[in-house]
Amino acid sequence: MKKALFNFLLLILISLVILTILAALIGFQPMSHYNPDKPHHTTRGFKNNYAHERRDWGDVAKWLIKDYRPESREYLFPLASNNPAWLKANRNEPTLTWIGHA
Repeated sequence: MKKALFNFLLLILISLVILTILAALIGFQPMSHYNPDKPHHTTRGFKNNYAHERRDWGDVAKWLIKDYRPESREYLFPLASNNPAWLKANRNEPTLTWIGHA
């Protein structure tokens, strides 16, 4: 059983290495839509032409840590009560109902 699990994990690792190498090789190909007349085109892709704040991996880590803190998920907004009978009978007033998601 342990040998089968080891072989399975080894196969996954080898597959990931191969996929990473292929992705890197594909990423080094010149962009097929490159147009030197357009300033936002480069030979390796697109770039922003407007000034923007530079971000680094530390900013990404801060964002991820903040996103997982319970207090960052407390959203307070007013809820309106629903009147399904009025919505079903209404034929004149435009309405919008947001059902939401989990």
